[in-house]
Amino acid sequence: MPRRDALVAGLLAVLVVVLLWPLARQGVDQHHDGIMLKPALDVLSGQVLFRDTFTQYGALTTYLQAAMLWFQPTLLALRLMTVAAYALALFFLYATWRLILPRPLTVLACGLFALFIPGYEKNWLDQYWMLLPWSSVYALMFQGLGLFALTQIIRDAHAVRWGAILGAACACAFWCRQPVGVIMTGCAGASWLALQWAGWTPVNATRRAIVVATLAGFVAVNVLLLGSVALTGALPEWWYQNFIWPSKWAQGSENVSWGLFVSFFVHPGAGAGLLVLLLALFAPGLLPRAGLVLTPRRQGLYYLVLAGVLAWQHERVLGLLALRDGGWTALLPVVVLGQALLCLGLVFRQTETPKTTEYYLVAALAAQAAGSLLQYYPVPDSWHILWALAPAFGLAVYIFWRSARWSVPVTTLVLTAAFVPSLWAKIQSARQSLARPLVTLEHPAVLRGIQVTAVQAQSFHRITAVLEQIERHQPGIPSALIGNDALFLCFTKNRTNPTPYYVTWIGLADQPMNQKRWNYIQSVRPLMFLHKARWEAVNDFYRRARYLPVLYVEDEALEIAVPQELADAMGLKVYGGEAGGGPAKEKPKP
Repeated sequence: MPRRDALVAGLLAVLVVVLLWPLARQGVDQHHDGIMLKPALDVLSGQVLFRDTFTQYGALTTYLQAAMLWFQPTLLALRLMTVAAYALALFFLYATWRLILPRPLTVLACGLFALFIPGYEKNWLDQYWMLLPWSSVYALMFQGLGLFALTQIIRDAHAVRWGAILGAACACAFWCRQPVGVIMTGCAGASWLALQWAGWTPVNATRRAIVVATLAGFVAVNVLLLGSVALTGALPEWWYQNFIWPSKWAQGSENVSWGLFVSFFVHPGAGAGLLVLLLALFAPGLLPRAGLVLTPRRQGLYYLVLAGVLAWQHERVLGLLALRDGGWTALLPVVVLGQALLCLGLVFRQTETPKTTEYYLVAALAAQAAGSLLQYYPVPDSWHILWALAPAFGLAVYIFWRSARWSVPVTTLVLTAAFVPSLWAKIQSARQSLARPLVTLEHPAVLRGIQVTAVQAQSFHRITAVLEQIERHQPGIPSALIGNDALFLCFTKNRTNPTPYYVTWIGLADQPMNQKRWNYIQSVRPLMFLHKARWEAVNDFYRRARYLPVLYVEDEALEIAVPQELADAMGLKVYGGEAGGGPAKEKPKP
């Protein structure tokens, strides 16, 4: 990559860091943050992934996050690592898109990437989206690297070296998030076969050398990671947690209603309207392909009339152009799939004119972008839409530019104008988000530096105070959870789990594992977190297991209970944790 482009890509990556840094500190998601933080902390403490602790999102994600926690064992550290992953992904995507786009349009495509990040926006629950340390972000980082490597192979620039990098990137994407890695690998293989069929021939390396290098990179990463799982005796658990269980979850009717999600997040009707609008813009450039040519005067008159119609229907037009409720999330996948099919058709079309490097690059990008669209399933919310569309932004800008047949400045101006309303709405939403009176946490230690509302800060203070009191009487007491959100388990020092399945998701653990959990509670007597539980069943559990609740936090729907013998030693009565053994204080439960 030329130095100037490397500088521009670096500046854009830094800009993403600046934009996302404040977002990384905002809010706590007990479920999504917890399910990523807990296994990383467990691995950091010496536990074996899959055998001792559960993750369904890929071993490499957990290993990378555990390495980050070695420097600072906090949620904020994982959030900032996520920011860095977004920045690296954008750097590689810029380098890829720059091969088919002029610099201004490449910068514009990167701007779309940043704009589609749903930070500082509210979701359907009227709550602000949080920057989650999700495995898809790390997979996206390796997608960007792999896509750039594929384009370098096509350009015949050190193809053998980049082949090894492509193979390793595909494997790393798989070990970060399995579906993304499988799709990426399949699309890379399909692209290679299509390149051979279309007549692409490397000059500075043989096809065999490139294939061998790619397979070597792919196999090396897989052997390293799969071998580490096998050596620890966790292969059966890995297979269940990363393949069987996600399939069971996705197929559960109570968990996934893809058709409902599509109508709520994707808006096919608005996408159709936006397509009509774009065809109206492109009409003068498309007519010559049908043998019709408009004079410059008639073109000017056409666009004048079109501008009048758009001004007249400006409210409807602005609705179609809206970032979330408009047609972009439906139209962009259609455009990408259309380009992929077009490139595929040209592969089988026999012509005397040799295909250009630009064609091969666009075809490879279209294949990878089309494969990435599968991340719309099973939940096409704003985050999954970003991850699905990320490789496609540059391709979409390219298609717009080539279809309109406008100059680069005009194309840049028109596309920028189309997204200005969304940018302005985003700025206003960000100002409101950053203006909230949030409190920076000092305790619990794992949440240090995170900003939450005053109410939630008070709840965490109450929880921490009780946990410290329990820890003083029984240092190193382990903990167990009845609930779906693992974050609270990260508040205690002892990371030991009753079973690998530290959460009690319906259908996750089988009966022997559930019995093992119960036996652990009976024999080891851990501290218990009960979160959003069925309280009538909880009361029965207390009687059978001889546990006593010492704190109920209304705003979190969380109860903390300790063994009866520990409560007696501490002098605590029911819900007496906050008073240090004072009078019992019943707290309301739902």
